[in-house]
Amino acid sequence: MIDPSYLIYFPDPYGVGKSKYFVITKSGISDLPGSSLAHHASLVTFDVHTLVDDLRTNGGSLPSKLIDITDALRLYAGMSRADGGEKRWNFWKNIKGDFGNQEAWKDLHRISSSYEAVPDGDRLNKLVTEFSKAVDVFWKKIVKNLRQAGEFDRFFEIEVPAAQIFYHRQFLGIPINRQRVDEFTSLASKERYSSYQAVSSVLNISATGLSYWNVGSRLPLTDLGLPSADVTGYALRDQMKLASQRSRFAQEFTKYLDASRDMDILARLSGASDRVFPTFHPVGTISSRILIADPYIQELRRRYRAVVDAEPGLVLRYFDYSQFEPGVMASLSGDVDLVVMYNDGDVYTALSLAVFGDHEHRQLCKRVFLAFSYGMSIDAIALLLCGKGSGSTEIQDMKRKIAQFFDRFKVLTRFKAGLEERLMRDGKIETLHGNFRRRLGSGPLSPKERRWAVSQVIQGTASLIFKCALIEIQRVFGTNSLLVPVHDAILMQLPEDDAEENQRQIRELMQASFRRYCPDVNVRVTCGAFHE
Repeated sequence: MIDPSYLIYFPDPYGVGKSKYFVITKSGISDLPGSSLAHHASLVTFDVHTLVDDLRTNGGSLPSKLIDITDALRLYAGMSRADGGEKRWNFWKNIKGDFGNQEAWKDLHRISSSYEAVPDGDRLNKLVTEFSKAVDVFWKKIVKNLRQAGEFDRFFEIEVPAAQIFYHRQFLGIPINRQRVDEFTSLASKERYSSYQAVSSVLNISATGLSYWNVGSRLPLTDLGLPSADVTGYALRDQMKLASQRSRFAQEFTKYLDASRDMDILARLSGASDRVFPTFHPVGTISSRILIADPYIQELRRRYRAVVDAEPGLVLRYFDYSQFEPGVMASLSGDVDLVVMYNDGDVYTALSLAVFGDHEHRQLCKRVFLAFSYGMSIDAIALLLCGKGSGSTEIQDMKRKIAQFFDRFKVLTRFKAGLEERLMRDGKIETLHGNFRRRLGSGPLSPKERRWAVSQVIQGTASLIFKCALIEIQRVFGTNSLLVPVHDAILMQLPEDDAEENQRQIRELMQASFRRYCPDVNVRVTCGAFHE
């Protein structure tokens, strides 16, 4: 990053062409129209998702490379949003100390956030000059911090190239089938109402406003027997999904919230024409997974995903790593038994056979495998699977079957314990290529920290593999071919001609990315339907 070029922009929230863009180079400061930004090969700026929307609505064009200081701050901070990380990666708060003129910082912050109108003439030029001094000092300090933290290569080799793919997609938007939006909205509404009635009848109150965060005090009224009474949020969601085969309340409550979320997403899509322009966050989570917001298209259940369309003349193809996280665990841990089980068949199906004696519970056993791998006890899993009111004999039998399955993976157990010890010793844990997560406290690890000691390594490595695959796919098939990332899968649009050859090549690119970091596992990539 020798003599980088910077961009400060002042978005026009009304889309009437009054946005301002200033490019700062070693030669000086240039006030440019948005349509000229594409002439710059690389620009360092901030909050790129806002910039992309502004350029699209105001007739601008994208540079070939945008480097988001905000994402660099996120990677360097190594903290989740739940741990207060948002303050650590807020651009304007972090750059404040590098302004010699604090009034200039205050004015720029307010103008950039559209709290004040963009001034004209000398005042604006003076403010941009102050910004140019501050951002050069700030960015060079960040680059130094990235190097010292072991995140420099991860950021510039993986995160920046992968981000360009989704800045492009946000700029162009995603094709939407409006007829299906209307049809699915009606179906989701009926599903939501049915579950609403079921939940309300059990709790004797309206289900409106209930969530995994605030329903806890009502759960004793239900058939849901939880291992712990103080579980809320995503942990409660995961436990309810495990309990849903035996608990009618868990089944209806999760269905109610899923249908409510689907309706929110579909409502956002109904306001679109034939395209929607969601916000992409390339470093969206602490493990660097890609998130899509406003609307959360990734969160749509399969039955409603057919709202996404392909461009004219192209067809949709959905490529998915099979048993992605067990494959990563098997390779990183070096557990030969798990490697063999993965290479010879299906880990989730093997668990279903061991616990239930059939193949029918594969999807449930996927949740069981991941719950256990990320710290849930066998006692808790057995209780959730058996349900409230089950006899001790049934629960003990379930515990025995689950324990027998996981007891064969002794190397994996030692690997997980080793990750916890490393977090305890170093105060941080990382993937195979940067992407650290840091402890806030000291002393013995909390249950939450023990869980993420494992999940950061596994999910962060999975994100690394996936992004490397996307970069290679983009290189071969072009940026326009990639539409929607969904955790460890990618929805693509491809020419119908040579479909089989294209699918074979994409599978090979995804498998090669996996082998680069996890060579012991014969990973499988499926090409199937994006929707039911």
